[in-house]
Amino acid sequence: FDLAGNVSEWAVDTSGQAWILGGSWVDQDPELLRVDARVGQDEAYRGPDVGFRLVTEIP
Repeated sequence: FDLAGNVSEWAVDTSGQAWILGGSWVDQDPELLRVDARVGQDEAYRGPDVGFRLVTEIP
């Protein structure tokens, strides 16, 4: 499923570091448009071009 170019994903890793993953419609740098792009970010960062995905483990 191709989600590239819609919104970047806000994520937090197991150490608590917040990341913006992938590119969005506002990014002009080709490197940021890669699906493996990641930029460290303050955990309180919000923007119209950033979304998130809920993930859980199924027992």
